[in-house]
Amino acid sequence: MIIVAGEFRIPEDKRDAFLPAAQKVMAATRQETGCLLYTFAFDLEVAGLVRVFEKWESREALAAHFKTAHMAEWRQALSAIVVSGRSVKAYAADDGEPV
Repeated sequence: MIIVAGEFRIPEDKRDAFLPAAQKVMAATRQETGCLLYTFAFDLEVAGLVRVFEKWESREALAAHFKTAHMAEWRQALSAIVVSGRSVKAYAADDGEPV
């Protein structure tokens, strides 16, 4: 399994533009083969900080995801919103255990 986790920042005044674009890419991505989880969340203490969390069956599924039309559209939306501080990484993981 591949875990993708990280964060990026959006200007506070761009939240209304961000939400529909994020909802659209989440809905499309969740339909992709190999996508186990794909979500964004706003940090509760830092305004404009968006957390990213994804689970993929394989690196191949993640690589295919980056080539989709909805990801190209998502990149354009983020560019228009002027995202900053992007730090997102992929990690190889097992199925984990309860803690």
